[in-house]
Amino acid sequence: MKAGAITYDVLVIGAGVAGSAIATALARQGQRVLLVERSLKEPDRIVGELLQPGGVEALSKLGLTHCLEGIEASPIEGYHLYWRDQQATFWFCAESGEDARKPKGRSFHHGRFVSKLRSAAAAEPDVTILQATALEIIRDEQSGAVLGASCAEAGGQAGKGHGPDSVDADLPFPRYACGLLGSGAPVLMYQIGARETRMLVDIPDKVYRTLDGSKGVRDHIRRRVACNAPESVRPSLDRAIATGRLRSMPNAWLPATRNPTPGLVILGDALNMRHPVTGGGMTVALKDVVLLTDMLSPANVPSLGDTAWVLKTMKGFHWKRKAYSSSLNILAQALYLLFASEALSVPQLTHSSLDIMQRGFIRYVQEGERNFAEPAGIMGGITQNSNTLLFYYFFKIALYSIGLHLREAGYPGFFRALAQSLNSATTAVTETPNAPSPQFGASQSCRELAASAALAALSLGSAAIAQLNGQAHGGFPNPCSLSQSKYTLLQRLLHLSRDPSTTQSVADSSSLMPQATPVGWTPSPSGRGTLDIILANFLALLVCVWTVLHHNLQARHDGYWAVLFRKCRWAALAVCAPEVITLFAVMRWNAANISVREMHSLGHDKWTRVHAFYANAGGFVLATPGFPPFPVNATSIYYLCSKPQNVAEPTAIQVDWTIADLLLSAGDAAREPYVDTPMDFIEKPVWDGWRRLPSLLHYGGLEKRPLERIPNDYCPPPPTGTEATIIWVVSVVHAMIHVLGWWFPFPTEAEKIIWRSSSLTLLVVMAVGGLVPVLSTRPWFDFTFSLLWIWVREAKKNKSFVRRWLFRMVVDFAYIMYIIARVLIVVEMFIAFRAMPEDAYSDVDWTSWWPHANG
Repeated sequence: MKAGAITYDVLVIGAGVAGSAIATALARQGQRVLLVERSLKEPDRIVGELLQPGGVEALSKLGLTHCLEGIEASPIEGYHLYWRDQQATFWFCAESGEDARKPKGRSFHHGRFVSKLRSAAAAEPDVTILQATALEIIRDEQSGAVLGASCAEAGGQAGKGHGPDSVDADLPFPRYACGLLGSGAPVLMYQIGARETRMLVDIPDKVYRTLDGSKGVRDHIRRRVACNAPESVRPSLDRAIATGRLRSMPNAWLPATRNPTPGLVILGDALNMRHPVTGGGMTVALKDVVLLTDMLSPANVPSLGDTAWVLKTMKGFHWKRKAYSSSLNILAQALYLLFASEALSVPQLTHSSLDIMQRGFIRYVQEGERNFAEPAGIMGGITQNSNTLLFYYFFKIALYSIGLHLREAGYPGFFRALAQSLNSATTAVTETPNAPSPQFGASQSCRELAASAALAALSLGSAAIAQLNGQAHGGFPNPCSLSQSKYTLLQRLLHLSRDPSTTQSVADSSSLMPQATPVGWTPSPSGRGTLDIILANFLALLVCVWTVLHHNLQARHDGYWAVLFRKCRWAALAVCAPEVITLFAVMRWNAANISVREMHSLGHDKWTRVHAFYANAGGFVLATPGFPPFPVNATSIYYLCSKPQNVAEPTAIQVDWTIADLLLSAGDAAREPYVDTPMDFIEKPVWDGWRRLPSLLHYGGLEKRPLERIPNDYCPPPPTGTEATIIWVVSVVHAMIHVLGWWFPFPTEAEKIIWRSSSLTLLVVMAVGGLVPVLSTRPWFDFTFSLLWIWVREAKKNKSFVRRWLFRMVVDFAYIMYIIARVLIVVEMFIAFRAMPEDAYSDVDWTSWWPHANG
């Protein structure tokens, strides 16, 4: 692009925080930059005055730290919160290391800071500043690439602007920004000069429309804000309300979107905006400048004129920036909705539910650094790749708030407090008011939120693990350490089996962890990412179980959605517990073998396993006159075929006969009164139900009679010796897969104990439980079981609690322990994504594993 006789490499429109910084950074890389700004007067704005520590760090990387000097910038070490009659303070914690310093933010006049950034840009010989108004973007008619912009140059000299009005007040906690919460929308106060304090009062649109101009706004601030302000601020605040100039600034939520236009890069507020309650706007903008400068450096892009190369490089910008931007965006919106929902008049978020979450939040912060160190690092823009960490603390604080509410309620009000807590938790998770930002639900990047939620869907268990960490180590290990993540991914089994050095103890192997740099959330456009790993494994497992499952035939009246829901439910079961599907397959194979033997005993030699499988799937339907048709399984068909089809000997029953007379007339049939009853082809004989409940009736449910289809969880007949042994082996093998992780390195002792105990629990439960069908095939089992059953039955007469509930307690305990162990293992696998080795995201060269595939 050209301006006069000079050709420029880059045109920057807007000399604000992001525009001035990117112009300076690109010029220092040897690019000729034209910086266009509509007005070079000192900006007069009431936003962009709080720079988080992450933004200060970004300024240092850009070599622009001197722009914070000479503008009366005040250091910000943390926040002091006022919530009704309680107060809480949190600060930014230093990273681990002896030489680490506590990070600090800065607060200042926005106009003075921007003027210093513009002066730094003007000092660069390759930067030309033009005071003009950009009118139109110039594009290439064929390719659509951006070539430049047409501008209208402004006349006159640049004059001195007015600084923003402020309050001359002494904050109660110097070097700390103050927040007033719990009495409507949040209020933020911070120092912007030696004798100046800025107070930002959020007034939602619905409330603002009801106010009568400036007078109504003043009355609203006096009534809702001044009465809750600290004592040292009230006199100055009253004077400002009475005589000061009140100005308003709209705030909006603008999610970042990918820009496919060649030759165009969008930065700053034009790219991404969030609520200013956390003061993260300038921090995100400056971090964007650092990332963009690195991606467009001459080492990566030799010439900015090569549009195709630049566009290829910029594909990853949208996803790489989410390592720091998405957590700040979500945190700002979440905090605002938590403390402003009452002012927004959201019916789902009642006052009581807000009290529970707000009080829990304040009390959580009051407990000290071990609680707020990492959340403060997220808010300050210090901790990157923190989406999972953010959701972890969201659930942890929610559980803490519920527990606090239950403890304070005591025994008399426990159930009422429990109901209130559940209502608070569900509304906090599910309800997202759109009053402050109508685009939040619709325009937010679905992948950003979905990926974060997927990684933290099971992070509820992380709170318990964090508590166990404190107990195992005698306290919380350096809670202010933000550089090392708590969790690490389990090492790959292949490496453990091939590398002899990994045969050392787990405690020793944990010392090897710092050698590999742990990586958290990793975007996928430029390579293998976290979402790629999750989706690839999940979809592969889902496709396998989806194709391997063969459901029983559907009923005649089953619709499309009923069938789809049934398949999804079983696919989810197969993903969570694959051994269950294997056990069902073995048992159905066993049922088919039993059916073949039984039918062959009746002379039906053409009956095969295919017929048996088809029958057990509900393929054969029995239709009788005057009764709805219903499916019959292989066992029912056997009973039906084994009955005589005609009357062998008729018997005339007289009216005056007694039961004894009937039995005498029945002859030999009276010895087995339940075997040849007309309905035995549907359900098992009554005498057989004491040991094993009738399968079809027990598993089918009682919602319909007769059954329209044979359920998928229909339990076939008990297995024989061979099948029972196979079932036991399958159970043990599945459980031993997790035991192989016994020697995996774990970041904490608590996680190692949890994994080992959970693996052993699965192995013991499956091994002992699998022995039951094996033992049931032995001749002595029925006799032993009968004696045990009599012992339990006699307990009811003797009112022995232990004997009466022995079976139920043992079986229920085994089920509960199995479920808990399974959940803990899945939780550990998910939270391990918070810290993975870098090579986990390297694309695998499969041809190196099979050399002959190179051809």
